[in-house]
Amino acid sequence: MSPPFHYTGVIPSLALPFHDDESFAFESLERLIRFNAAAGVDGITIPGLPGATFPGVDLTQPLTIAV
Repeated sequence: MSPPFHYTGVIPSLALPFHDDESFAFESLERLIRFNAAAGVDGITIPGLPGATFPGVDLTQPLTIAV
C-alpha cells in the first residue's frame, strides 16, 4: 500500500462557467485554469466532484468526464 498523499499549498475550487443558454462554457473553464496556473496555484479542484452540488445545475456523466 502506498503512503497517503498530503495536499499542501493553494488548491482553489473553480466556478462552473456556463453560457446564457445554460450550455457549458469549456473555453471559459480553460481560461480559468490558465489564469490560476499563471497565478501560481498548486492545483485545482475539479468542478462537479461528487458531493459538490449546485442548485439548478445537472452535470451529466459525459459532461463530468469532459470537464
